[in-house]
Amino acid sequence: MAGEPRTVDSFTPSCDKQDGENVQTLYAYGVGIDCHSRFIQVCVLCNKGTEVIRFEKDFATGWDQLRAAKLWILDMLAANLPAATPSPADRLEYTLESTGCYHLPVVRALGGVPHIVNPLLANPNRRKTDVLDARMLAHHAICGLWPASFLPPDEVQELRVVWAQRNEAKRLSTRCINRSNNLILRWGHTFGATIAPSSTLGIAALEDLAAGKLPGLQGVSDTPLPLGARAVLTTLLATRRSLVAESQRFEQLAVSLAKSLECTIRGGELRKGSEVLTLLQTVPGIGPVTAMLWLVEIVEPTRFPCGKAVAAFAGCDPTLKVSAGKVTSTVRRKGNARLHTALMQAAGSLITRNKESIGRWGYQIWKRKKKGGFKTACGAVARRLAIAMWHVHSKCEPFSYQGYNFWRQPSLPDVSLSEMGLSPYVFRKFQELGLVTSQRVVDAFNSSLASTPGVGQQCLLEVSLWLQTQMERQNQGQSQVLSQASGVETQGNTGSTSSALS
Repeated sequence: MAGEPRTVDSFTPSCDKQDGENVQTLYAYGVGIDCHSRFIQVCVLCNKGTEVIRFEKDFATGWDQLRAAKLWILDMLAANLPAATPSPADRLEYTLESTGCYHLPVVRALGGVPHIVNPLLANPNRRKTDVLDARMLAHHAICGLWPASFLPPDEVQELRVVWAQRNEAKRLSTRCINRSNNLILRWGHTFGATIAPSSTLGIAALEDLAAGKLPGLQGVSDTPLPLGARAVLTTLLATRRSLVAESQRFEQLAVSLAKSLECTIRGGELRKGSEVLTLLQTVPGIGPVTAMLWLVEIVEPTRFPCGKAVAAFAGCDPTLKVSAGKVTSTVRRKGNARLHTALMQAAGSLITRNKESIGRWGYQIWKRKKKGGFKTACGAVARRLAIAMWHVHSKCEPFSYQGYNFWRQPSLPDVSLSEMGLSPYVFRKFQELGLVTSQRVVDAFNSSLASTPGVGQQCLLEVSLWLQTQMERQNQGQSQVLSQASGVETQGNTGSTSSALS
């Protein structure tokens, strides 16, 4: 379906600052830190009215040296800031780049309020030295360019480490299965094409081959594995068994840690992680693994100002490139890769099953778009899932369709094909397809009209315009009814007031 892209959200996002509001402040000081594995380069800027003075020094990354760096920063600020400036000792703010894990010891040693920046966004300089990087970060800090970063508490860090180990064990176990299938293909055993090698039957067949037997399955050749290949396959299967047990053990540990968490929701209330996990699974298509991943990555929903922000964090919000008031292209930022993948998989499952209302809505998007329709539909459904999970998490309430209108079918007039005002070509094409009434046309439009041979963008555009016209007429009619009702109520109130005065 062709049409102009929606640009309203691009110009006036609901969670952005409006006209007249403060968007940048020049602070009393700025601290920039360039982190490396062996040392850090520190730059301190102090604002003295009409001038800014600078102090620079490098420190090793030992724990004592990192603590000494904090004391040096506080000494420089105490000696050079005006006396009326509040002491930054309790709330030291500084800006640094997210360089792998090397910045984490610095953040723990300095405490305060870190502003962690992606190096690709923070360093546009052509010249590249550690001193210049620290100076640039200090300038960013004193200008308040980057917002404060969210630092998960220690119990969440522990949960993330355990969950990452569970994922790593599952990845390695899958690798063992793939290598086993690669091995048996060399001797003509192709049953992995029809039977999943990781299934119970597939594992049993692999164990038979490792024992020198030929399982009675379709796709098994008459050549048994030689002794060396059997030894390698036995090792792979034993490694897989230990990895599966390891992943299960760490998954159980992660679940117990997540259930014991204290989650902050809207209003500053604290709720148990077990309650949050149960409520997240009320969202269509969300199971226990995706709910756990959401809790691990999001932690506190209150750190996002609106649903659009959390959708962008999950990589489900397209960035529009606008020129002269028109959208020239859309770029979907990656966001959190793990969360994005899980939401896209959940969206694909909802669309293909086509049982839930949100899945049927995505199915209609898929069928109305001939090229790349499934990926587009998955992106749209994943965005709705991210926003729905954010609302469920922040309010600690189960999911409900009550606040949605996309799944409700509008009441459209059932008229003949000639009364729809279609062009001659589209009229003849729909007659050939047996779509002689508006209801049949709309049903086909919502299902598989886009994939019908001979139906192009012109046919889809005319049906879309007819639907839009009917919806506008319905909205106008409802507005007139509401205005007439309010007028009658106003007249009644005026009459009663006049009677009371008389």
